Amino acid sequence: MSRRRRGSPVVSAGLMALVVLSAAACGDEATAPPTASPNRRPTPTSTIPPQELATGDTLTLDASAYFTDPDGDALTFSVETSNRGVASAALSGVTVTVVGVAPGEARVTIRARDPRALQARLDFTVLVPEPVTADHVVLRALYEATGGEGWTHDDNWLTGRPLDTWYGVGVDAEGRVTELRLDFNGLRGPLPPELGDLDRLQSLVLSRNELTGAVPPELGRLPILVHLDLRNNRFEGEIPPLIGDFGYLDVLDLAGNEFEGPIPVALGKLGALRWLDLSDNHLTGPVPSELGGLGRLETLLLMRNDLEGPVPAAFGRLVALRVLNLSGNAGLSGPVPVEWTSMRRLSQLHLGSSALCAPAEPAFRDWLERLYRYRVASCGQDASIVLTQAVQSSRFPVPLVAGDSALLRVFLTAPEGASVDFPAVRARFYLEGAETHVVDIPAQSNPVPVAIEEGDLAASANAVIPGRVVQPGLEIVVETDPGGTLDPALGLTRRIPDSGRRAVDVRRMPTFNLTVIPFLLASEPDNSIVGYVNDLTPEHELFWDTHTLLPVGAMTVRAHEAVLVSTNSQGALLSRTAMIRAAEGSIGHYMGTMTNSDGGGLAYVGGFASFSSHDRADIVAHEFGHNMSLSHAPCSATGPDPWYPGGTGHIGAWGYDFRDGGELVPPERPDIMGYCDPHWIGDYHFYNAMRFRLRTEPTASDSRAAGGGNDRTLLLWGGVSEAGVPYLEPAFVLDAPPSLPRPGGDHRIRGRNASGEELFALRFDMWHIDHGNGALGFAFAVPVQPEWSRALASLTLSGPEGSFTLDGESDLPTAIVRNPVTRQVRAILQDPSAAGLAGAVAEALAPDPALEAMVSRGIPDPADWDR
Repeated sequence: MSRRRRGSPVVSAGLMALVVLSAAACGDEATAPPTASPNRRPTPTSTIPPQELATGDTLTLDASAYFTDPDGDALTFSVETSNRGVASAALSGVTVTVVGVAPGEARVTIRARDPRALQARLDFTVLVPEPVTADHVVLRALYEATGGEGWTHDDNWLTGRPLDTWYGVGVDAEGRVTELRLDFNGLRGPLPPELGDLDRLQSLVLSRNELTGAVPPELGRLPILVHLDLRNNRFEGEIPPLIGDFGYLDVLDLAGNEFEGPIPVALGKLGALRWLDLSDNHLTGPVPSELGGLGRLETLLLMRNDLEGPVPAAFGRLVALRVLNLSGNAGLSGPVPVEWTSMRRLSQLHLGSSALCAPAEPAFRDWLERLYRYRVASCGQDASIVLTQAVQSSRFPVPLVAGDSALLRVFLTAPEGASVDFPAVRARFYLEGAETHVVDIPAQSNPVPVAIEEGDLAASANAVIPGRVVQPGLEIVVETDPGGTLDPALGLTRRIPDSGRRAVDVRRMPTFNLTVIPFLLASEPDNSIVGYVNDLTPEHELFWDTHTLLPVGAMTVRAHEAVLVSTNSQGALLSRTAMIRAAEGSIGHYMGTMTNSDGGGLAYVGGFASFSSHDRADIVAHEFGHNMSLSHAPCSATGPDPWYPGGTGHIGAWGYDFRDGGELVPPERPDIMGYCDPHWIGDYHFYNAMRFRLRTEPTASDSRAAGGGNDRTLLLWGGVSEAGVPYLEPAFVLDAPPSLPRPGGDHRIRGRNASGEELFALRFDMWHIDHGNGALGFAFAVPVQPEWSRALASLTLSGPEGSFTLDGESDLPTAIVRNPVTRQVRAILQDPSAAGLAGAVAEALAPDPALEAMVSRGIPDPADWDR
């Protein structure tokens, strides 16, 4: 079969042979026939730019002007449109006629063909613009008033395209503007009053720009506004009272501007409001009691203003409030009203850097202790006696850890003009009414100051109190000049307190039970880590920062057997550490470590798993701090705690380092939860970590031992990646104690049978990784129920990020190698090929034939349920 190239002359083989023979017979030299030139395709000579036609307008083009044929052939043309409902297209000779039909966008294609059907095409778009409406006029005014040409994004603005294609614009079914979301987009200058004409607008988000001037009063004409966010601009003047007329407003965020004057009492009319943030402005005057009428309000942030006076008792009516922050208002003063205890849903209360204080009523103190986080000074706090372990604050006292030594500091002050040296001091300690310890501090030659000077050890009488004395229920009495050598006329305090004894807040911490896992990379195992981990004790230098800077108390360290893994990614090793903890049914903390990992440390915030470098005591303590609920301090660290006092990442109070005879640690020292050195711990973090441990960790009396009763459980583990993608690791059936998450949260796992019927569902919150750029993780063991065990056909993880499903088609081959007696995991191996995984498992089993291996590709096989 012969093939023919389009455009080539056709010459038969017989005829060609005959021509050659004839030429040879005549004695002439044979000559080849002339080679025909191949036919060439037409080509466009130029492009046609996008066209805009009003409805009914006509565009004509000469098609021949846009094409040429390299062979000089005559060309014929055709034209078509992608959407005749938007633009029609017709051809007459070489003239193309395009007519705008209705608003929209269409693609017009012109084709040129030569006589042998070779062709070229030219496409151009035709936009039939939307009719200009009142909303278009407003948006143009906004664009021109705020430097639209300099915006970061202005896609489709001021074009005839539909408004919902304009960057940051949302519309309803009728094409009316309902949303403007132009945050962090380079808007500059004042807002135009025309914005008030967007009468369908529900959401106006213009935060993090350079908008200036006053908020135009015309915004009061937005009748159905739900979300108003003008945060972090440079608006000035008073907050317009007309905002109080937004009856549907759900979110009002005016933080980070230059607003001044009083908080409008009219804001108390916003009955639908859930979020109110007026922080970081220059607002003055009292906090209006009218805000107490916002019955749906969940978050109220007024920090870092110039507010003054007492706070309203009416806040007790804020029954939905969860977060209240009034810190950074030095003029706010007085005791917090006891009526606030009616805020039953409150979770966080921040009143630092103000003169507000908590009354001594037991009911109020009990209410404070039920909050997740609070920072409130105590009314009438006497700073003349201070007992310090890692850190202490006279305004925000830190409870002591039972069993740890403490530095006693007794501060005396002399009247102005008096000159007297420090007298002898005697401190008596009591437990349950009985004296347990007495310390005598000799007189000193340094003078008594006229005011307390925390930053000078010579300005106080000091003594180290042994840990055996520091126990819950501790009381103290201090006598100055017990020998009576000083003239009473000097006016020095003779007894602290004046009568009775002063209670010392001492908390007994749960034992910090730690299991350390030495990970070995299967492709490059470094066995030195195994010996290192086996030599660890609670007194090892690796845990110095942990003991000193965190509320730990008693500690145990258990060396886990080495675990062979297929990865050295610290994120994956953290996930495996949590999985091992769940698989082994432990209730303590687990820390993974490896000599050749790709990072220094990660931890789950509020979880019990961490991964740390084996030779950095500060990293180990930092990650344990995350386990104790602490976020980063704002010192070169990502994602800092937004409530951290002062905003500098410093510890903010005087600490004490007992090493080498002891020395004070200044308040300017960076907090260990930041990334700055040298580091210490602040009162804010120490107290929050202590409260978290006491709330979440079992004590020796009520904990079940790790390795308790076995149950058939389904091991579930996974998370959300840094890219925001949810994932599940292969599930396993194990004999291990159940470990279920606390119910409630944004994520859910559903188990279904082959028919899609739901067998079980769990709603939970994942652990957050503070260094993980938004990554999340979880691991728990679900009790197996006989009615669904063998029927399980799929597992689906769902949440705000999307969903992920494991089913019978999943192919994520993973093996777990365990000691069936101790339940310790010895290997977690993954390989995309079955042969590769089998080889890795065989290598892991070789040292100990008693080990068992389990393999899952996603959903457990039927045989796994019977094992």
